[in-house]
Formats: sequence, structure tokens, C-alpha cells
Amino acid sequence: MLELYHNDMSTCAQKVRVALGEKNLEWSGHELNLRTGDQHRPEFLRLNPKGVVPVLVHDGHVIPESTIIMEYLEEAFPGTKALMPTNPASRAVVRSWLQRLDAGLHLQIAVLSIGIAFRDQLIAVHNTAAALESYYAAVPDPGLRAVYRDVVPLGTKAPTFQAALNAWKQLLADMSAALQSSEWLVGAAETLADAAYIPYLCRLEHLTLTDMWSAYPKVAAWYARMKQTDGYRRGIEAWLNPKYLELMSERGASARNALAQVA
Repeated sequence: MLELYHNDMSTCAQKVRVALGEKNLEWSGHELNLRTGDQHRPEFLRLNPKGVVPVLVHDGHVIPESTIIMEYLEEAFPGTKALMPTNPASRAVVRSWLQRLDAGLHLQIAVLSIGIAFRDQLIAVHNTAAALESYYAAVPDPGLRAVYRDVVPLGTKAPTFQAALNAWKQLLADMSAALQSSEWLVGAAETLADAAYIPYLCRLEHLTLTDMWSAYPKVAAWYARMKQTDGYRRGIEAWLNPKYLELMSERGASARNALAQVA
């Protein structure tokens, strides 16, 4: 039995749900509210001491970290749709795309998301300096804790915001280059690389940042193609939260002047 501890709008949870959708695997879910701090509760920290979603539990085995979960699903369910190439060199390229997310791009999308939209929500829920500090202190991961402390007070003016924006601009340029010879990021078929990146471009769209790939028609075509997959429909579209979509859209629109200044 597959159990997934996740959140509706978490990009990492979306990655795993996309893979589950593409593989047509049944699963049961435990949804956590990340704004109120469900991920910091002792019962969840016993599953994942880092206090982040998703976590997969399969027949009693606990598997944290979205990239590891995706590769686990690929290996544990070989009779399902393959999302890794058979060629070792191509498999290495897929892993290099996945590693870029884990090495910094995921944290940088968090910077953009918090800086544009979620800071206001966190401030509303934890409406005193002491309450915010308590929320930060409960974050086990020191890198994410530093992001909150830097970005929540300053938003798009935070020192890390420009670096995050530049990192994603470079990523989109690299995606465009990879897509010049194929409809997919690696080879002639969809892979874990495509499944991993679709949530992040969705997040950029939700933050009204689609202009970032307006000069890359191949990226736009890939994005439209990914939105037609079972993985997108089951793993992202089915879980879209209207409240969060409205928040990101409104804050993204109101932040455009500030974004123009830092772009």
C-alpha cells in the first residue's frame, strides 16, 4: 500500500503526485497544512526529521525526499510506465536535471514564492514578531529557516530574491537549449526530468511570471504538452487550491513594478 504525506500546492509533493499519476498508481494521502505548521508536529517529525513534505510510506518503509521517492517508484513498480531511459548516459542526464533542483533551484523557487505571495499569509497567521520567530525556529532545515528569516520581512527586496530570479532565468534558457532537439528534456519520451520540472513552471505561472519564458517558444510548447499528461491532471490540476491561486495571482500582479526593478 502506498501512503503519501503531502500538501496540495507543495512543488515537491506535486513532483511525486505527477509521477504517481503517470504510472497510474493508487495511493492514499495525508494532507498537511504547511502554513499552520503541521509539518513541525512531533508525529510527522518522527517520519521525516527535516519537517518537509512529501514522505512516502510503502508497506511500512518510510521514504522521504521527492527525488528519491520518484526514483523509488520507478524501481519498485517496473510494470508501470517507464520514466527513465534505458540508456545509461541518458539516465545520467535525467539525474543531472533532478540534481539541479535539489542543489538549489527548489530553495530558490521557495524564495520567489515566499517573497511574492506567501510572506503575507505567514504574517497574517503568525501576526506578531514573536510568533513568526517561533515559526522560523521550528523549521528543522537551516537553509529553509534562513530563507524565511530573510524573505518574510523584505519580500522582493530581500537580498536572496534577485539571485533566485536569475537562477530560474538561467534554468529556462537551459531548458530551451535542451528542447531544441526533442519535445522532452531528455531523449524522445517523457522522463522523471519532465515530471520534476512541470510543478515549478506551474508555480512561475501562478506567480504571474510566464514572461520569463516568453522568448523561449520551445519551453512554452513543452509546458503546454506537459499540461496534457495524466501526471499533470492527476498530480497538479486535481489538487489546485483556488485560495492559493488567487493569492499568488493577486500578489504577483501587485509585485510587477518591484519585479521590474530587480529584473
